[in-house]
Amino acid sequence: MCIRDREAVAEINKRNARELQEVVEIAQPEEPEEMPVEDQPPVEEPPEETTVAIEAPLELVEEIPVAIVNPTSHLALARQKRDEGKIDEAIGHFKTALIENDNQPSVWGELSRLYLESGNNRWAQATASEAMRREPNNPAFVLLYLSAAIQTMDLNRFIREMEDAFKKFPEDPGILLFIGQASVDQGNTRNARILFQKFLQFAPLDHPQRSTVEMELMDLGN
Repeated sequence: MCIRDREAVAEINKRNARELQEVVEIAQPEEPEEMPVEDQPPVEEPPEETTVAIEAPLELVEEIPVAIVNPTSHLALARQKRDEGKIDEAIGHFKTALIENDNQPSVWGELSRLYLESGNNRWAQATASEAMRREPNNPAFVLLYLSAAIQTMDLNRFIREMEDAFKKFPEDPGILLFIGQASVDQGNTRNARILFQKFLQFAPLDHPQRSTVEMELMDLGN
């Protein structure tokens, strides 16, 4: 690679880094400089006293298919560190991979799920939102977003988010199951029965949650 090409690549990398920083750290409140980035809340921080008291089981969050990558790339290293349980290192490599190319919705999704599994719900919500923005018709990203938002949003806003998800994906088993379970936890058994019935209608026969939903319907008096 000639000097001119190297300079062009360096300039592209700098521009990508600036763009990713604008995306990931939008409008963060001023914090002491020593505060780690991963501890800072994302854009729309909800009032803590009105959050929804519902647990979001991670088994409801579908795995996102990933492509094979160069084993020495930051993305490959991120997955390796994640599988080794080295969460902070994995997050760092995921961020670097997104600096190199932020137009990777599946990578945003992987990072969101990692935040979700580590209990960092605000950043899980923010990164899921970025995945949704890049691939709005993928229900897996919406499910990630809801799984984080259920812990960060006030009840009324979260209900609106669930309604929007249902309107957009009325036949997606993951969305139906998630909203159905949330309805059970909120005491809305009528909605839960309807959603669980729709889940059984649209979910494949070998879906791992079918038997659980069938038992749930029996408990609800179906």
